[in-house]
Amino acid sequence: MKFGLEFVPVIPMSGFKLSVEAVADLVAIGDYGMKTFGLAQALKYHLALESRFELLAQFPRIGMPSYDLRPGLYRFPYESHMIFFTIETEHIYVVRVLHAKADFKRHFQNS
Repeated sequence: MKFGLEFVPVIPMSGFKLSVEAVADLVAIGDYGMKTFGLAQALKYHLALESRFELLAQFPRIGMPSYDLRPGLYRFPYESHMIFFTIETEHIYVVRVLHAKADFKRHFQNS
C-alpha cells in the first residue's frame, strides 16, 4: 500500500459558496463575538470558520450526512457551531452555520 499526498482521494473543488442565510449567520456570530470576546477573538473565530469551509471544500466527505434534515445535507462541527453544507459539482455550498445547541430541525423545517 502506498501513502502520501499523491494517493489521498481528493475531490478537486474551487472552494465554497455561502447562502444568504449562512452570511447572516456569520454576521450574527461575528456581532456576538465582538460584544462578548472582543474584536481580535471574533476575527480569529471567523477566520477559523473560513478555514473549515476550505477544508470541507477539499474533503467534503468528512462531513456527517444529515439527510434527516434535508436530502443531500452534511454537517461538520467547529467549536460552538455546526456547519451545514451540500456538495455541489465545483464547490461546497454552505447552507447554515448554527450554534451547536440550536434546534436544527426548526431551522430546516421549511426547506
